[in-house]
Amino acid sequence: MLRAIGVPPKSLSAYMIKIVVAFLLSGVIHAASLPHNIQGVSPLRYASFFWIQGACILGEVIVEHALRGSGRLMPRARWMRWGLGLVRLGWTVGILYLTMPVIADELTKVTRIFGLKPVVLFPLPKL
Repeated sequence: MLRAIGVPPKSLSAYMIKIVVAFLLSGVIHAASLPHNIQGVSPLRYASFFWIQGACILGEVIVEHALRGSGRLMPRARWMRWGLGLVRLGWTVGILYLTMPVIADELTKVTRIFGLKPVVLFPLPKL
């Protein structure tokens, strides 16, 4: 596809196109997996969760590219790499926390209709 539109395969544009296509398809496939006969369940809202994630990743790529071009991202000491890794982890958790309500409503409606119960991965001891 990239060759057909004349984009160099290893370029920033190619990377961004791959992100857009991947998250667009992910949203469409996930939305298509929802039952369509349930009133109040919005496949578009469900798909938008994945599209928002893709947009946030595009934002990260743009910021990283801008910082790399300005010379601010150069080889760093180990503690700085760990610090930046923690910042990225915080960013990821924060974005998931802020966008989770978009998908949680739809999943809650579907699980209640089908009578599904959550699986407890780490059971707490009974007090």
